[in-house]
Amino acid sequence: RVPIWLTKNKDFYVNGTTGSDTLDEGRGESLEKAFKTIQAAINYVCDNYNIGKYICSINVMDGVYNEYIRLSKYNSTTGYIVLKGVNSSLDSVISGAIIGEESTGRWDISFLTVRNRAGEPSVGSNGYYGILSQSGSTINIIECAIDLPNAAPTGRWKFHVAVDGGSIAIRSKTDGSAGLICSAGSSSDLSGIVRAIGSGNVNMLSNIACNGLSVQNSTLVISEGSTFRITTPAGRTPPIFTGSVTGKRYDVYLNGIINTGRMGEEFVLGTIQGSSSSGGQYS
Repeated sequence: RVPIWLTKNKDFYVNGTTGSDTLDEGRGESLEKAFKTIQAAINYVCDNYNIGKYICSINVMDGVYNEYIRLSKYNSTTGYIVLKGVNSSLDSVISGAIIGEESTGRWDISFLTVRNRAGEPSVGSNGYYGILSQSGSTINIIECAIDLPNAAPTGRWKFHVAVDGGSIAIRSKTDGSAGLICSAGSSSDLSGIVRAIGSGNVNMLSNIACNGLSVQNSTLVISEGSTFRITTPAGRTPPIFTGSVTGKRYDVYLNGIINTGRMGEEFVLGTIQGSSSSGGQYS
């Protein structure tokens, strides 16, 4: 299939109430002809367009979308795709998860809420990750919320964010804002907030808000040569964790690295001291 090359930035639209996934002329290119599902919009854009040096935005209207989203590979030079809710109220809700598949390139995810379903794992995993980046996938999380009030898969784990060889950056548009809001309601089986394995990377460039969480493992679990670090964007204050977490601060092992820029033990939220082993480093 010969791709359509973008010559400027382009918008697509998803509306779970009024949209349709029928691929008729102009589908998705206006609110009046929006897609019904997010995955259909992603598949159409990735299959039919070369993004080139531009930005393609998939705008998700308010509502609940019962989908496990797979971020697919697409053709581009320096351009990328943005998947975003239509406003900062975070009322565009994905009941499922978002998975950046292997070698998919850059995706920006903004103004969306991700919520887990009781007992269900993420696609391709035995446990649950709200947003997962696999090898060759780069995901920028920009002012999103991940809410995990429902039960974890039986006998398995439940994390807000994870990388497995991929890369995630947590960002905000304004200084002092939370790039990621983490909550779990009254759930008592939350494993942790961030997990990194397989030489993955998590970069915290904005605040992470924790709404009274209680973790069974640790707030941060970093291993297998992976790295968690903080970076202060130019002209901004250093990012911090806000809110409260009950449980262990961190586990870093198997040559994992947590680099806080020497912000100290209490930079990571928790009520129990963190631990390092098997080549793990905390600084």
